[in-house]
Amino acid sequence: MGTKIPNEQEMQALVRDLGVEPDGNFLLAQHHNSAGKSIATELLGGTYLNARSEQPFAVVFAPDAIITQRLKDDQVHRYPRAEVEHFTVRDGAEESVVFDFDWQGEHLSFYANKDASMRLRYVADNLRQLLANDFGHYAQDMSHVGVKGLAAYKYPVLESILPLGLLVMMVVTKDAHIGRGLLLAGALLAFIWVPKLPRPTRR
Repeated sequence: MGTKIPNEQEMQALVRDLGVEPDGNFLLAQHHNSAGKSIATELLGGTYLNARSEQPFAVVFAPDAIITQRLKDDQVHRYPRAEVEHFTVRDGAEESVVFDFDWQGEHLSFYANKDASMRLRYVADNLRQLLANDFGHYAQDMSHVGVKGLAAYKYPVLESILPLGLLVMMVVTKDAHIGRGLLLAGALLAFIWVPKLPRPTRR
């Protein structure tokens, strides 16, 4: 059975249970896999396994700490403000925003959707508010949000290195399964680049 995704009232109750008054200071966010882990899970189990590995969390930006609660098992972590380092925000794929930070040598990364609608409209509303106040003043770098032009393709270019390198290695070593490698590299590149392609504006 999948994890139940809470509506706004349920999320507000959850935030209060964590000792924080909800005021646009929380998000329903997914754990964000690194490019390497995304590619590995795609290879092992496809998009389904990759999606399953990106668990949903409640993320609360309180004045004294960032609090996360994994919805699958209600596991809670508190990251005191004084111990949060290198909090950065950037545009992600499919109209999402990725936020990362370091805590005691551990790197954490999450993403939330800017175009969430219906019962999850509160996610988009809260995300706009958090973007406006630098994520409760935790964010130290907001320069990669709303990036236009060639700079917007920095991360997909970096993520493309691994599948292209794999393909080059198979060609150089004259691997017998070059056709399979070509298909795999093409699928990975499509996974990376298709969400970045410009889309027609919808009314």
